[in-house]
Amino acid sequence: MSYRVTSAGKSVETIYLKGIGTDPFGLECGPSGELFVTRGHRIVRVSASGQAEFWAGGHQSGNATGHRLQASFDGPRGLCWSSQNMLLICLRLQHTICAISGNDVSTYARTSVRGWQDGPKSEATFSVPTDLVELSGYIYIADSDNHCIRAINMASGMVTSIGSGTTRSLDGDLKSGSFHIHYGICAHPTLFFLWISSPILTS
Repeated sequence: MSYRVTSAGKSVETIYLKGIGTDPFGLECGPSGELFVTRGHRIVRVSASGQAEFWAGGHQSGNATGHRLQASFDGPRGLCWSSQNMLLICLRLQHTICAISGNDVSTYARTSVRGWQDGPKSEATFSVPTDLVELSGYIYIADSDNHCIRAINMASGMVTSIGSGTTRSLDGDLKSGSFHIHYGICAHPTLFFLWISSPILTS
C-alpha cells in the first residue's frame, strides 16, 4: 500500500494498490501528478485519482530495453523524473541506471560490470545503486556498496565520485568524507544541498 497526505497537511489517506502486490520501494512524482512506484521487477504508475497499473517491466527479472511493456528489469529501486523529461531508475542488481523516455527504455549509465570507475557514463561502473536525484545539472546517485555518491554531469555525461569509499561515517571534504552503506538521497531545490540516509556506526 501507499499513503498520501493531503496538500493541507491535515489528513492521511491510504491507497491500496489492488492487484499490484506488496513491498513497494521507490517513489517519484511525475509531471502530471501521477506517482511512479518500483515494486518487484516492475514500475507501477498510480494516477492522480489513485488508479494503479503496471507501467513498465514484467513479472520476471531481466535486462531488456525497448518498449516499456516488453522491457525487463532486475531489482529496480530509486526513481527520479529528470528535467530532460524522462524517468531514471536505479537497477541495483544490474548495477545500472536506465531511462524511460516516452514508451522507450534505454540504458542511461552502465557497463554491466560491478565496480567503481569514474569516466564517461557509458564506461563508468557502479555497485548496487539504490537511489538518485537531480540537482543543478547533475544526477546524484547513492552507490551503496561503494559507500560513495556518484555524480553524473548531464551536459557532458561524465561520472565523478563524492566520498572516499571507506566503510565508515566521517565528515570532511568531498574526497575525504565517507559514508557507511546508504540507501536514500534527496536534494533541497533552493539551498542546493543533498540529504543522504546512512546507518550510524556504533564502533
